[in-house]
Amino acid sequence: MLRNFLLSFFLMSLLVLTGCNLEGKVVTYDGNVLEGVTVSLAGDATAEVATNNDGVYLFEELKSGNYIVTPKLDGFRFTPSSVSVEITEADVSGIDFEAQPENVLRVPQDYSTIQAAVDAAVDNDTVVISDGTYTSTENVKILAEKRITIRSVNGPEKTIIDCQGNGIGIVVNNGVTISGLTVTNASRGGIRGNGTSTIENCIIKNNYGERHGGGLAFEYGSPRIENCRIEENSSLSGGGGISFSYGAPELINCLIINNTSQGYGGGITSGHSDVKISGGEIRLNRSEGDGGGAELSYGDCELSNVLIANNESATRGGGLARLYGSLLMENCKIRSNQAKSYGGGAEIGYGTQRIVNTLVDGNIAKDKGSGLSFIYSNPVILNCTIAHNTSTEYTDASGVWIRGSSTTTCEIANCIVQGNRGVQMDITNPGNLSVSYSNVGQDGIAGEGNINMYPSFTDGLYHLNANSPCVDSGKDTAVATDLDGVLRPQGNGFDMGAYEYVPIE
Repeated sequence: MLRNFLLSFFLMSLLVLTGCNLEGKVVTYDGNVLEGVTVSLAGDATAEVATNNDGVYLFEELKSGNYIVTPKLDGFRFTPSSVSVEITEADVSGIDFEAQPENVLRVPQDYSTIQAAVDAAVDNDTVVISDGTYTSTENVKILAEKRITIRSVNGPEKTIIDCQGNGIGIVVNNGVTISGLTVTNASRGGIRGNGTSTIENCIIKNNYGERHGGGLAFEYGSPRIENCRIEENSSLSGGGGISFSYGAPELINCLIINNTSQGYGGGITSGHSDVKISGGEIRLNRSEGDGGGAELSYGDCELSNVLIANNESATRGGGLARLYGSLLMENCKIRSNQAKSYGGGAEIGYGTQRIVNTLVDGNIAKDKGSGLSFIYSNPVILNCTIAHNTSTEYTDASGVWIRGSSTTTCEIANCIVQGNRGVQMDITNPGNLSVSYSNVGQDGIAGEGNINMYPSFTDGLYHLNANSPCVDSGKDTAVATDLDGVLRPQGNGFDMGAYEYVPIE
């Protein structure tokens, strides 16, 4: 055992020492290469390089992890303004940027207030805000209705719009980009808008919404919100942190934390919208209604590589409430959420769902699915680990609870449902049900390849050890990688659960 451990340690050390490369190119809008662009790296490591005479930049010897790449050169703006990159044991290339000359309006050097600069700007101009805290009436409730960029010089920690309880922080319409600002202490929402606006690298903190969306609220629009921190906001009705309605918004690598709602969706609420959430965390949010972390209803939703943890609902769906519409959830972690009623991890209903490579653990609810709760749904659950969830009623389903009908379908394969306090899996009126090649901690779950055995996890993230009965006991579900990004299969066959065991040769 010691020998195997030392060999594993050596191999991992070798990987860290050799590292990976990340490269890309910067060109102008008309296709010419751009030399001398400063490209910075943030995340699991920090570094800075410049593009060469071919417009190419290169970061070398990076360890596996998550990074943000950002170009900068005075007199230019870049599309995209930054890119999030995950490195998993292989070189990454093609992280390219396009540069366009910008007409800059500076605050306070050229214009004394932000609103004055915005009023003077025309489409494609950039309002650049110097360090400071901006509080006057012309620096809050900023109305931006042109296709312009409003950005800071040195980031949100140094550029603060303090609304001091005076209404809305910023109102944006189609085509506006807000970058690198802190918006705080608004009494009617930090940022409100519509259209295809972009909010990036911002901190939206301690704002209040008298209805929906204390931090951000978008209606009839498809905003892109990237690398933002939405924190300690609150609302009276729904979406303490963020509210979307009637659009197709996208959230990328955002932290939604410590927001509260007197209604539903402590962190996020969305209605009649096709929402995409990739990367980031939804943590420590609370709602009096459904969806302590997020409440997403009426629309098609995709969640990938998202941590939903330590959220609380006074009713249902401690981590997530998802009703009416399709759901695709891949490579997510739903951990330690709580609901006073049911669906401690997630309450899901009335639609079709595909949940893959997802860990559901440590969630608490009164009954009906402390881990996952489905009502009149058509779930496909593949390669998931659902463990150590707790039903406070003890006798009810603490792992997975499904209520179907004669017309619903349910497929569960390559899953581990073990160690939950209460009934592991409770399926009522299953309709067309298939449970196969899964480790379920109760007898009577019929299906090919099913077992009921101690899964033998190695750590708190539920990786398998070499002697686990789940190793090589699954089937091919066309899931190419596991929750860590490891290729499937690794051994003689496919494994059950969210993680594939990697043998040491």
